[in-house]
Amino acid sequence: RGDPDVIAATALHPDPARRYATAEALLDDVVRRRTGVPLKARPDSRAYRVRKFVTRHRVGVAVAAAFVLALTAFAAVVAVQQQQPARERDRATLAAERAEAVTAFLRSPLGAADPQAGPAIPPSQLRVVDVLRPAADEAAAAFPDQPEVLAAVLHTLGTTYLGLGLYDEAEPLRGALALRDSLYRGQPHPELVETLDALGLLALWRPALHDADTFYSRSLDLRRQLYGAESADYAIGLTNRAERLVEIGEAEVALPLARQAVELATARTGATSTA
Repeated sequence: RGDPDVIAATALHPDPARRYATAEALLDDVVRRRTGVPLKARPDSRAYRVRKFVTRHRVGVAVAAAFVLALTAFAAVVAVQQQQPARERDRATLAAERAEAVTAFLRSPLGAADPQAGPAIPPSQLRVVDVLRPAADEAAAAFPDQPEVLAAVLHTLGTTYLGLGLYDEAEPLRGALALRDSLYRGQPHPELVETLDALGLLALWRPALHDADTFYSRSLDLRRQLYGAESADYAIGLTNRAERLVEIGEAEVALPLARQAVELATARTGATSTA
């Protein structure tokens, strides 16, 4: 098998015309075989020549292959690093576009309260709830194919009602949570945290809702996944949940959370805890 068989078969071939013509030709192929050069008696092919070249230059080929692999790896790293800023720019651009869309959408109903816009609604009859209600009703129709924008609109409307003490009107927060759950498919995201925190606050202020701790517990878990259990954001989540547990009469459950929040704050500031 291989070159030795080719040399022997050629030297002993039954057809004289296919044997080595001279002893020098036989010797030449023997020398070629020992030096790794392609045989003259063997049919030529690109694969055969490449194989013989690799055999003759093992070290050089190995070094060249290692260099090519290193160059390829370097190129891949550079490509990834170049894509990172591009992704960051894309995220920033999308966030800016979404904020602009939300602002533009909400500007329309709020324009009814603009004294420069004329008496569309008599000032004596103008209420914030009357101005915002059309926006809540029209949001889904305005953004049928933009769930991120719709979720942001609903969250903004819900927190606005919440800040005004109009708790029954703050239901858009539930729509925002449903959309964001669907968008992020169980993955932690800061927007989920902010909506869960708002719903936790709403649940405390509405007697019909008793799931405040459910919202704050989930928000706390997302904070841990997003920022780590040693972060200031996680300490804030611990504080939020502890406060809500106290307000619903679960002080014993709240105490360990409050202590953990104090320990984290102490560790971060270097202060001495007296808790």
